[in-house]
Amino acid sequence: MKTLRSALLRTYAVLGISFILILGNVEQCRSQNAFAYDQVSFLFEETGIGARAIALGGAYMSVANDYSAIYWNPAGLGLIRVSEVFVSLTHNSRNIDTRFLGIDGDNNLSKTAVGALGFAYSFDVYRGSMVIAGGYNRLHNYNSLFGYSGFNPGQSYMDFAFETPVVPDRLTQDESLEISGNISQLSLGGAYQAAENLFLGATVNYWTGQNNFNLVYSEIDLDNFYSVFPDDFDAYKNNRIIDTFISGFDIVFGALFKFDSHVNVGITINSPRYITLEEDWSDVEDIIFDDAEVVQFADNGIFEYKVRMPFVFGLGASYEFPRGLISGEVRYTDWSQFEFRNDFPIDGITKRDANRNIRRTVEGILSPRAGFEYVLPNNTKLRAGFSFVPNPLENSRSENNRKYISFGLGFLLSGAADIDIAYRRGWWETDILSEFSNEFINEKHTDNRIFTSLKFKF
Repeated sequence: MKTLRSALLRTYAVLGISFILILGNVEQCRSQNAFAYDQVSFLFEETGIGARAIALGGAYMSVANDYSAIYWNPAGLGLIRVSEVFVSLTHNSRNIDTRFLGIDGDNNLSKTAVGALGFAYSFDVYRGSMVIAGGYNRLHNYNSLFGYSGFNPGQSYMDFAFETPVVPDRLTQDESLEISGNISQLSLGGAYQAAENLFLGATVNYWTGQNNFNLVYSEIDLDNFYSVFPDDFDAYKNNRIIDTFISGFDIVFGALFKFDSHVNVGITINSPRYITLEEDWSDVEDIIFDDAEVVQFADNGIFEYKVRMPFVFGLGASYEFPRGLISGEVRYTDWSQFEFRNDFPIDGITKRDANRNIRRTVEGILSPRAGFEYVLPNNTKLRAGFSFVPNPLENSRSENNRKYISFGLGFLLSGAADIDIAYRRGWWETDILSEFSNEFINEKHTDNRIFTSLKFKF
């Protein structure tokens, strides 16, 4: 009869093989088999910069008239008549409610960071306008904490890991995953007035960032089902760390038309973004017995791969009335055009396999945004906005789509300084298949963010 201790020695190639292969086996079993999307889905997230823009729901393409236009529509830089310095701070709090085998869990994590730091310089020209801008923009904080814990009478991860399982079920399972980091850009942009009512602009971005993934999983025989030597299993523990370093570049082209003193129309085209990702990963597994014997497997490595993100097309319009404005826009991204440029970072999956999987599991999305601004008699500005970001996975549920509402205030501190404050709340759900428990876990996400921007004119 094969015992647990002898199985450990004989199945090292199954359990102790690198994290990459283990993950690959599980990812291919996920809903819709969207293993390629799962690998890079964190690249799909962007929040944007500037409290005024966020308060307007991100419907800023035809409104942008400050430094933040370098991100939303570089043509809007041409509307700046006085040079400025722009500073922004962001505080975000992400809450994830989980449900695992009928057991509810609550996880919360928060972070405060610089959102943007930049300048816009307006040249004194004979006719029209010419502006250059440059700065640092943090577009998204990866900040979340996920976890669940409970007794699972069904299949254990030990059952999956061994060729001849002797610990098949009835274990208490606990998983905790913390994700941190950010994705940012160093930007250089410019705009000029090409005609009386036409502004053209472009921004060159160097992308940089880091995504830190830290997972801790355990299975414990709390009820002492496995107590007879040599199968006196006590606990299994796994600590998995993946630090992904991000770099890349893209170009954004923009145009802004002023039809009259009331109506603006903005157009943007984001070129494909070329991204390089370097993963520094480690996987440490401990199997502990009742007599305190510990068997450990450890593996680590570094893998680099390159991807190309698709074009993004945007169209927006705004209407200004005596005491405010309304704005709206749509952005289209065909995520099926996402492409791995070299082999996929999971053993046995080629670049061709990954790109075919992308085309079969994700689709193009149209993301609408709308905003409203009203100026009170004391020049305080009230703002509100809404944005909708569909989930790019085909056949996803409506609950998987991201919805955001936002509110904000704007104040004129003096003739040379403005301050804007915004609050944004987002909500959506995800359903994941845990590779360890082999159970579906429902996650309800609530994302709360506060933005503050200061603008100094000189």
